[in-house]
Amino acid sequence: MDRILNLETKILVFGVGLLLILAFGFIASLETVIPTIIVSNVSLDEVDQVADVIISKSRKGSIRAEFPSEFYNKTLEEIESIARNSKDGEQVRKARKALKLLKDGRFKK
Repeated sequence: MDRILNLETKILVFGVGLLLILAFGFIASLETVIPTIIVSNVSLDEVDQVADVIISKSRKGSIRAEFPSEFYNKTLEEIESIARNSKDGEQVRKARKALKLLKDGRFKK
């Protein structure tokens, strides 16, 4: 009887583990489908706009004093790509700062 119970327990544990793997795999696939931009404080209509337009429409004007000027004509996707993939540390730092200013709710109008 103990042997059968152990087998049933192993099957149950395996099934639960498989469900968890599938669930986490599904969540991970959603993360690749849904860009991190959408999850932040940026609306869907702002995703395709350049930073300058986003700042003008929905961010406090005071962030212009701190916003890195080389990113005004880039979209959020382009800025995120630079922040993730650039080899230049200074460029990555500036891109992250630009993203913070664009995404952080404290800077909304």
